[in-house]
Amino acid sequence: MSFYFNLKTENRVSEQAVLDALDDQDVGVKNNPYGAVYFISGKSLRGVMVYETKRGYDIGLNAFSTREDIKLCRNVVAAIGSLTQATIKAQDDDTVLSPESVTNYGGDAWVKARWHEAKAVALMLKNDKSTACIDGYQVPFGISRKDFRNAKEISKAEISAIQAEGVELQSLAEQDDIHHAELFEIKLHALSVFRKLMRLLRAKGLRRPNSLEHFGVVENTRTLTPLLTKPEQASRVYLISASGEKRWVPFDQFTAHLRALSHREFGTGVFDTTLSGGDFHKLFQSGSED
Repeated sequence: MSFYFNLKTENRVSEQAVLDALDDQDVGVKNNPYGAVYFISGKSLRGVMVYETKRGYDIGLNAFSTREDIKLCRNVVAAIGSLTQATIKAQDDDTVLSPESVTNYGGDAWVKARWHEAKAVALMLKNDKSTACIDGYQVPFGISRKDFRNAKEISKAEISAIQAEGVELQSLAEQDDIHHAELFEIKLHALSVFRKLMRLLRAKGLRRPNSLEHFGVVENTRTLTPLLTKPEQASRVYLISASGEKRWVPFDQFTAHLRALSHREFGTGVFDTTLSGGDFHKLFQSGSED
């Protein structure tokens, strides 16, 4: 779920010009393959997405955006609209908005409507195994029904708590002393080299997957683990010792091990972890070689 403002203009503006117009030192901008993300460090979860189109710009919010992101979105729309002399319209209204009026668009009712979008995403979780992906402006994380006391009566406090976790995760990702484990995917063929993993999956009554997701964790290295994009598929974690030896364990075993050690978990499935000493070697000894 999302909400967008559509700006019709032939003019273009640089990201630095937008930052200058916002005149807020706490606002930053990052680029992804789709567009620019404006955010407030330590306060933004999903940030404000700005996409260039043939007609101008689409600027919007995704569900689970924080109150700060919502306010920032209106300010970014106003800034770009003013700089490019754009015709501004909200996605659900054909009324032309001025840059001045868009800064207070919808008032508190619009902010409240964005919270209901977040609640709607949480209500889509059908069972304890289903997971929804919440994309942060830097690091995505997952939520599941276990993150709520009662999936049918999700409170604003529970949504706010998950948003706060996500903001903390985005801030953590900005630190230089933590390694971001990269997620890789391997397409599996009929004669897969991962026979042991396939046997484990069949023993659990799971169907043979089409692909395998994996990432690596190095001994004595603080690591931010990635969110699986296909949690229903096979996945493994490579454990790399200080001497360079490598073994792998199934992802479920890895997460169970971290939870038993009470390592910091954000939402469902993303960890801030440093495995060392006996905590590392216990898991390493249970692992398999390729």
